[in-house]
Amino acid sequence: MKEEKILYKDLSYKIVGVLFEVYNELGYGYKEKYYENAITECFNKEKIKYKR
Repeated sequence: MKEEKILYKDLSYKIVGVLFEVYNELGYGYKEKYYENAITECFNKEKIKYKR
């Protein structure tokens, strides 16, 4: 994918970074709710607005 096609480039990279951070911390095999809670916590820490 070409970089110029990415909308909200900084926000997109920030979100992907949070997802990798959560996965690296928790690893594989947990229920979705654990990942959801961890992502929510990271979004709050990074001041990323979201709707649950």
